[in-house]
Amino acid sequence: MQLSTGTKICIHIDFEMLIEEGLSRAAVVKRLCEEWNLKPVELEEIIKEQEEIAKLFLKLVRLEIAFFDACYE
Repeated sequence: MQLSTGTKICIHIDFEMLIEEGLSRAAVVKRLCEEWNLKPVELEEIIKEQEEIAKLFLKLVRLEIAFFDACYE
């Protein structure tokens, strides 16, 4: 299934919110698959992709902070 980036972000936000509410990962996957009409493998792929993007974003932010810190030493 082809989904927009915005849709993938919304799915990942839903995932994070349900995990924060204390649901098990299996329960969250089942619920989101039903809500978003996805197969579990599709949902897991979206979650993995979004988490990789978040990690890259954090690395970029850390690099920017280090750069600005070095500039103002």
